[in-house]
Amino acid sequence: MEIEKIVSRLTFNGGVSGAEREMFSVLEELLDEDGELSSDSMGNFFCTMNKGAAGKRFFLDAHIDKIGLIVKYINESGFVKCDSCGGIDWRVFAGEEVVIMGREPVRGIVCSIPPHLSTGDESKPLDSDSLYIDTGFDSETLKKKISLGDRVCVYKPLAKLLSGRITAPALDNRAGAAAITAAMKLLKERGHKGEVTCALTVQEEVGTRGAGPAVFGVKPDEALVADVSFAHSPGLKDEDCGKLGEGPMIGISPTLDEKITDTLIKTCEEEGIAFQREVMGGRTGTNADAVSVNSGGIRTGLISVPLRYMHTAAETVAAADIENTARLIACYIEKGGCRND
Repeated sequence: MEIEKIVSRLTFNGGVSGAEREMFSVLEELLDEDGELSSDSMGNFFCTMNKGAAGKRFFLDAHIDKIGLIVKYINESGFVKCDSCGGIDWRVFAGEEVVIMGREPVRGIVCSIPPHLSTGDESKPLDSDSLYIDTGFDSETLKKKISLGDRVCVYKPLAKLLSGRITAPALDNRAGAAAITAAMKLLKERGHKGEVTCALTVQEEVGTRGAGPAVFGVKPDEALVADVSFAHSPGLKDEDCGKLGEGPMIGISPTLDEKITDTLIKTCEEEGIAFQREVMGGRTGTNADAVSVNSGGIRTGLISVPLRYMHTAAETVAAADIENTARLIACYIEKGGCRND
């Protein structure tokens, strides 16, 4: 399956933090032929290839939850008030089309004040207290369709841009999820015989809560975490960012396994895979932080897809970076993982 098709299936669906089971039917469709499927009590989704096979056992993680909103109140006029699920940038939500995942999906628009009617002295930034959703329904009708606690996400399909770039909401981290999904398919096609568990984990956006329990249940020899990181755009420092289209960003951090990092770089050099180094002085801010300190400690590496406009409805990546992330993961595993030389 082409990487853009995988990403499109993953992005144009629900799965806001805490409601990731909405993604199970999509994940089952994508991974059904690649291994044994299962889930745990938290809602983490697993695909295990060659379960019980001899040799080194690998664990691949990408969080499947995305940022969104949660319905908090419906006022007498039918306007919906929400709170955030994850790190919402309220500035970019005004005027967005959204869908409330209620008893039935209900589409709406985030209210905004026309500039013509703005007083010009609004000093308070947009936040959850000032944001409402207009669905067009009155309060009585709307309460038959949705409930308090329903999740809300931006309603926008994937779009192709120039130069092989794609844009969609939730590429953080459906891009990483697409990478490990594609890596599993590559390993299956190439006849890999070892055990590999692909985990699509939950609640990363609300505190990296799902990855720890997920890896604890697997107890692998090595783990690779696939996420996204910042790609350069105007206003950002070059040293803080990667570049679109120049390959996956390999994490280098005191919290990551040094030998795994070195082996990932060597694998790229041997296989001709473009890559970038991402240097961090402490925690990575990803599931790698939770995975590496679990089950007595697990050797963990981090690979990130460069992404622009994080936590907006217009997140942008280069499709080739996702493909190369998948290639790197598959080649790393085929070569036996971490080398001690």
